[in-house]
Amino acid sequence: MIRFKNEATATLENSWILPKTLPAIVDFAAEFVFTRGCLYMNPVRHGVLEKFTEDPWSYPDVMVGPVEVQGKLIGFAKEAISHFMSV
Repeated sequence: MIRFKNEATATLENSWILPKTLPAIVDFAAEFVFTRGCLYMNPVRHGVLEKFTEDPWSYPDVMVGPVEVQGKLIGFAKEAISHFMSV
């Protein structure tokens, strides 16, 4: 457990042992719980990002996109098209 100066805490877990029947070579998941909402990420089970806040909940498309981050469009679709156009 990590405790920050503002009294927030973070718990990190990892494991190198996964069952042979897991349908992916990795099992990545993350949960971020805040006082006014939470984010759940689980790309292995196609639940890439779930966002619950005081506003209506949403499932933002962060894989195919395009998604704007700091004024730039990013995402699989944007990058694939950009690569195709540059070849």
